[in-house]
Amino acid sequence: LIKKAKSELQNKLPHSALIRLTYLTNKNNSEALLLLGEMYQYGKGVNRDENIAISYYKKAINDPKSKYKASRALGLIYLHSISRMNRGDQIKHVHDTNWAYSSLSSVYKTKKDAEVAYALYILHRGLYTRNEKKARQYLKEASEIDSKYLSAYNSFKSEQVCILIKGTIIPLVCGIIVV
Repeated sequence: LIKKAKSELQNKLPHSALIRLTYLTNKNNSEALLLLGEMYQYGKGVNRDENIAISYYKKAINDPKSKYKASRALGLIYLHSISRMNRGDQIKHVHDTNWAYSSLSSVYKTKKDAEVAYALYILHRGLYTRNEKKARQYLKEASEIDSKYLSAYNSFKSEQVCILIKGTIIPLVCGIIVV
């Protein structure tokens, strides 16, 4: 049934896949839970709804076979939703930030992943904690895994070599003035 549902998704038959996957989730099929989570996370054939996606991923996380993928998806959903909030709301959702960090750190230890490394970089640049050394390391690793992060890493490195003279960062080097 799972192969049939995947085929239906690939052939743009999401309604049939949805019926099949819902049936399988009632039998605690973790792969079906992941696929339904993905359908709702990205709006594949259903209305996009991150809360429904989260509920499917949270069920899938209990199965060792799907724990990595479910943890990764949940961590990234939480990070993306938190990063869209204003600072006051971010403080109110500190539990989600902690959960995102914990989840993504665990996932990254299991398997090096450029998107997860980049997410950890963002968290260490001030969303979770301010740790420039760890942020730089995660960004460097992301750029080594996937070259699409290389320009971000190069920008970060040049930002770090700004020259500080008497409390003023030279604007020609960095484009920033600190008074």
